[in-house]
Amino acid sequence: MPDFLSPAWIAELDRAARASSAARALPLEGTLVIEQRIYDVPRAGMVVFHLRLGSEGLAVMDGAAVSPDAVFTTDYAQARAIHEGHANAQHALADGRLKIRGDLRRLLDESDTLRRLDDVFASVRATTTFPADDRIDQSGDGH
Repeated sequence: MPDFLSPAWIAELDRAARASSAARALPLEGTLVIEQRIYDVPRAGMVVFHLRLGSEGLAVMDGAAVSPDAVFTTDYAQARAIHEGHANAQHALADGRLKIRGDLRRLLDESDTLRRLDDVFASVRATTTFPADDRIDQSGDGH
């Protein structure tokens, strides 16, 4: 069971993504690359990974993307709260706890496609663990 945001966790996301026939069947114009940056990660500082979705399917890769369409940035507490279902990205965005930069029009155009990706990672969410020493406020506001 991989720890949240660890290299093993990112590798599990990638395995789930590449195994998903549903991800390969998603309608998409071209390739969409979304980078995620999470700061204040216990024992790691910053974790960066990206998703690449295109006609060949979905892949998740450790590290920054060369030319992402969008970059999502948040802190560890908010990322964990979203992951565990205690918060959602829309509210975090409205509250300023999640920042997005890049081609927002492209994200809006592909919003239906992106919503369908959630199920691709359900198995990883179900087995994700959290180190015992990273207890956080479950509201996702970091306090």
